[in-house]
Amino acid sequence: MLRPAAKLLVMTVGSLWLGASQVVPMIAHQKPGHPAPAVPFAGLISVQSFDVVPEGDRLHALVSGQFAQDEPRKLAYLESTDGGQSWSSPQFIDTGAETVISSRGNDVRLAVFGQRRVAVFQVKGEFPGNGPLTVAVSGDDGRHWQSGISPVAGDRLDNQSYPDIEMDGRGKLHLVWLDDREENGSTQGLRAAVSEDGGHHWTAEATIDDAVCTCCSTRLTSLPDQSLALLYRDHAPQDMRLALKRPASRDDWAVTDHVGRFGWQFEGCPHTGGGLTSVKAGDSFVLHAAIWTGEDRHTGLHYLRSGMNGTDWTHDQIIDENGGDPDIASLSPTQLAITYRCGQGKDARVAFVASQDGGQSWSAPRYLSSAEGRSDRPRVVATAGGYRVFWTERLPQGEKRLASSSLLEAGSSL
Repeated sequence: MLRPAAKLLVMTVGSLWLGASQVVPMIAHQKPGHPAPAVPFAGLISVQSFDVVPEGDRLHALVSGQFAQDEPRKLAYLESTDGGQSWSSPQFIDTGAETVISSRGNDVRLAVFGQRRVAVFQVKGEFPGNGPLTVAVSGDDGRHWQSGISPVAGDRLDNQSYPDIEMDGRGKLHLVWLDDREENGSTQGLRAAVSEDGGHHWTAEATIDDAVCTCCSTRLTSLPDQSLALLYRDHAPQDMRLALKRPASRDDWAVTDHVGRFGWQFEGCPHTGGGLTSVKAGDSFVLHAAIWTGEDRHTGLHYLRSGMNGTDWTHDQIIDENGGDPDIASLSPTQLAITYRCGQGKDARVAFVASQDGGQSWSAPRYLSSAEGRSDRPRVVATAGGYRVFWTERLPQGEKRLASSSLLEAGSSL
């Protein structure tokens, strides 16, 4: 049973049209409870793919999109030092002759550690829609980039997708992705590699699971004990699953239980991953997940919690029967937020729910996007002042624009 949580204040984002070095604040405001209209931000005309990484009240963004009329798409890094109220000018990453084909659901990915920035993205290959992963690295806070580093050597098909990337607490870089080097056709393998020098060189690939869903995003996150957790969609059944890598292990991943034991049998790909966050609880940690299933008896968006370090998921609560494409974030051990797509097609909107009691109860949905145009694949990040949600909206002419809203706890301010 859902009940209202603490009141939240919604702030609308204003457009950022950036010059050579200016930082433009977002100052438009929205009354509590009203939809936050979607607007372009960071100077984008249209967006193809993006990622946002929180670091306290600092946010880092990687965006593939069109920044000027009649110009090709570019890949850019941007930074905010005030929780997303204002953003730096884009620092464009020279990809040479390579064309970035990463798109929503198979997004570009970014990792941050100290002054290091590492971007991973898929570029155009021999066949339409296919191509290898490429890594770009920066050692000076994203001001200069070195591009064209391939992290994968063992896939002769040269087609890798659905990556995620994470820096652990010691600065070691972890990359996961899907490829079909065994040429199974109906499944792909989930692979992993490690870099000790910020993405310049990579270990040989390891296979975490040799048969997973072919086209659902992965979610990789560092845990409070320096372990890594990886959420992905399994195959037969196509339930979400968790893999763990302990700090002392170099390459060994332990595949654990399904996150939601629905037993969903489906011939095809739902194109939907899940969200994962963790909070410290004494000497251990608690994992919180937001996932979607299409299993007939349980269809919809579910929240799940594991107090057993990810080895047993004992709490399962449906959030929205019409929800999908979820993400989840935590401000504290008791404060959680889920954002997701509600509805389908042209009626799809971005919704937001919050919990103040560690996931025991959730607020009623708050709709953030406009009713016009399809909104999809939102991301939520926790900042020092509250939550910030990002999503894309399809325009009438077919292009997508990037939108963002800030949701603050009552009485707080950014």
